[in-house]
Amino acid sequence: MNKNFKRIISSILAAMIVLSATTAFATEVTVDTVDDSSSSTTVGVKPIGAHGNIKITIKPSALNTTVSGIELKLEKLKDGSGDVDTTTPLSITLTSDKDGVVYFEGTDANPIPAGNYKISFVKNASAYKTPSVDVTTTDLATTVTGELSLEINVGTVTGKIVDTATPPVGVPDIELGLYSKVSKTGEPVSTTTSTADGSYSFKDVPYGMYTLKAVNTPEGSTIKGIDVTVDKAAITAGDIIIADLTKFTVNGTLIDSTNKTPIQGATFELYSYTKDDMSDQALVSELATTDIDGKFSFVDVDYVKGTKYFIKQKSTIEGQTLDTTMHKLNGTGIPTGDVLNMSFDSVPVSTDPTTPPTTPDTNKPGTTNPTTGDSSSMLLFLVLGLGAVGFAGSSLTKKNKKSSDA
Repeated sequence: MNKNFKRIISSILAAMIVLSATTAFATEVTVDTVDDSSSSTTVGVKPIGAHGNIKITIKPSALNTTVSGIELKLEKLKDGSGDVDTTTPLSITLTSDKDGVVYFEGTDANPIPAGNYKISFVKNASAYKTPSVDVTTTDLATTVTGELSLEINVGTVTGKIVDTATPPVGVPDIELGLYSKVSKTGEPVSTTTSTADGSYSFKDVPYGMYTLKAVNTPEGSTIKGIDVTVDKAAITAGDIIIADLTKFTVNGTLIDSTNKTPIQGATFELYSYTKDDMSDQALVSELATTDIDGKFSFVDVDYVKGTKYFIKQKSTIEGQTLDTTMHKLNGTGIPTGDVLNMSFDSVPVSTDPTTPPTTPDTNKPGTTNPTTGDSSSMLLFLVLGLGAVGFAGSSLTKKNKKSSDA
């Protein structure tokens, strides 16, 4: 009787414990979902309790159509003021998803309390027409929404190309390129050509930092580029000077065509010519040697108007084929500025049997195997020894067979 009573009591207590645990678990995992059907971004679920939610959507523009991967920063503002609250600061930085949505969601550890907030672009904020947007949260269970546009500020850049005469004379028909100092893609953001009086103009240039330089330079001339910062509607870049070229420098780099590493110890020569068939080529400078980074230079070469130039490899390193190509400067042979940078890929490793081997020939008697340190003559002796043992074994087998047959 006592045993049955104890069993009943134990069962009741176990049931109470399970019920209590189930109730606590259910309370802990109850979730409050957010109706975010307006966005293809999945917001997910939030723990119990409202902590503040702000959703910002980035809108594309004609010049900026990519809305993903853009950083936005949320900062709390002082009440009744547009200034950032430094007393109780709150700052969160997030990146937009593929749809241009950034969802600032408060948590237990980092709630977003009711108040005024500023959401702004993190990078190049001054370039945008609307660099930030202000929102106000009151009901922390409600998602507050806002928008930012990728519309950017643009300006006009003007100037003039002049020669070194006194007074300076405008130079027409010079193509200029505006190159971004941030993206550094190597391609101009915009191009234009100087007019009859040497004037040039770039319109609708996005705010930012640029380098303005010539795309094409007349033979025998040099044009120095200038830096331009576009931060207002109208920018006067000033005069660009075109001068006669008297000297030039060629910088080159030699790269292994297989593994793309620099090649040290190769030499190059610089030649000049005037005839199209290069029959009158003449050596101008010799033996510029590549350094540890594969770089070499021909410095302060005298320019002769009407003359073209090419570079040719003079010597190479062991295991590589000599490149006999005549590499014309800038692809034309004509220097197009006082400094010209060129890059060369080496010819693949030679298969010519006359090329010295890169490792010792281990089949040659008296040489040492670089891996094992063994002498090849010793290896030859071992091979001959094994052959003799094999021959003797074969003879012995035949002799034993004859004995057994007898």
